[in-house]
Amino acid sequence: MIDLMKFRHFGLALKKPDSAKFFLEKMGYKLGPDVEDESQKVFVCEADHVEHPRVELIWPATHPSPIDNILKRGDGLIYHTCWETQDVAGVLKSFEEQGIRYQMVSDSTPAPLFSGNPVSFYYVLGFGLIELLETQ
Repeated sequence: MIDLMKFRHFGLALKKPDSAKFFLEKMGYKLGPDVEDESQKVFVCEADHVEHPRVELIWPATHPSPIDNILKRGDGLIYHTCWETQDVAGVLKSFEEQGIRYQMVSDSTPAPLFSGNPVSFYYVLGFGLIELLETQ
């Protein structure tokens, strides 16, 4: 399974992005543009750093939003990890073969932030929410 997935980013849920953007810029991160993902009802922005893990900032575009329940727990919460893969079906098969229990949360949908590459979300029992970004 390790050869099927590559870590991509941490997903940070926010009520508003301004303070998080300020902090990340002060930490040396380069911020990408704000992108509206209409299908997921959120805005997203990637923050890249040459030495530190990438962070995806996510905040509601409308209410209700899929992250509203997460934001009830507080502002600025890392709530998912994202993994790149060229073989989502292979990853899921590997999970099953290794006894990793998971549940699909969101079926594959094109993601504007990732040039339309599809993403899907899964809850991995004992780990949490993961996003699988399908790459070429």
